Amino acid sequence: MSIKVVIIENGPAIIQADEIIRINSGVPIPGLQERETVAICRCGRSKDKVWCDGSHKKEAVEDGI
Repeated sequence: MSIKVVIIENGPAIIQADEIIRINSGVPIPGLQERETVAICRCGRSKDKVWCDGSHKKEAVEDGI
């Protein structure tokens, strides 16, 4: 499996794989059974941790960034 991780400045870590991403037991990630790309929250503001829900964008606007 090939995996690519891209860190977005002031945003999430994007994980891309060439097949469905699975947890250590080999089971697809719950709720993401058919995903080859996921976004991991790095700001701690997501309401759906560990997944990015875009909360960093709203906070950046409120902070004037």
